[in-house]
Amino acid sequence: MLLRAILVGRGPWGNLFEYTVAFAFTATAGYLLLERRYPIRSIGFLATGVALGLFLYSATLPKQIEPLVPALQNAPLLTIHVGMATIAYGILATSFAAGVGYLVQGTRDRFAWLPSHRILDEVAWRAVVVGFPVFATMIILGSWWASIAWSRYWGWDPKETSALVTWLTYAVYLHARNQRRWAGRPAALLLVVGFGAVLFTYFRNLASVAEPYDCVVLDEAHLYSGTLATEIMLLLRRVMLRCNRTPEEVLHLATSATLGGNDALDRFLQATDPRYRNTGPCEARDP
Repeated sequence: MLLRAILVGRGPWGNLFEYTVAFAFTATAGYLLLERRYPIRSIGFLATGVALGLFLYSATLPKQIEPLVPALQNAPLLTIHVGMATIAYGILATSFAAGVGYLVQGTRDRFAWLPSHRILDEVAWRAVVVGFPVFATMIILGSWWASIAWSRYWGWDPKETSALVTWLTYAVYLHARNQRRWAGRPAALLLVVGFGAVLFTYFRNLASVAEPYDCVVLDEAHLYSGTLATEIMLLLRRVMLRCNRTPEEVLHLATSATLGGNDALDRFLQATDPRYRNTGPCEARDP
């Protein structure tokens, strides 16, 4: 990761491959830090299992270094904002492991090979106490970044909404843990739900598509470079928003370009992408 950061000149989490590797790294690091203080080695397979799954998934992603999409071209904010996201996600992976361990162990400490329910509860709480403010700061920085990139602090796009829901889930946990009726098993269930929300928020980076009314709006602010889906979706977005094309016309253009060979593809790019624009129906429009 350090070598990648030196090569790209920013935090090594500018595309989905880098982000996934960073998530796997912080999940492992978060567990190891807590494992030094608490006897939780027997639940380590859960946190490291999450990290291993992420690392194996990263092996399927494009690894080449590509230019970032315009919304991400702010190296300081990218490094801090996304870095804080990976730190929060990684620490919360250990709270998930402790929550699952608590649900299995129960208040009667069913299994001798597991830590006691009291230790599991404390580990989960410690992890959330660290991860929760980091997550909150990440959201605030993201809002500031959105005001710079898009002239609005909050847009309720799928990524922003899922991050807010995730943060609220852990806020409920911190409150519930101190309530007699919610302490114990209900609080542990909230940890599982919360980490499910973390994973859902993470997977929103693949692509976010909504279809309000008669047009398609893409969550371009949270699309990472380095994936074919990203390039296709950003290109189709330019077609619809800059060339006043309907979704049906876009599909027809894309299909024709695909079936028509290189010449047809060149004409399609000239008509839709500023990088290839020499002639075409969008020639006089603002790029």
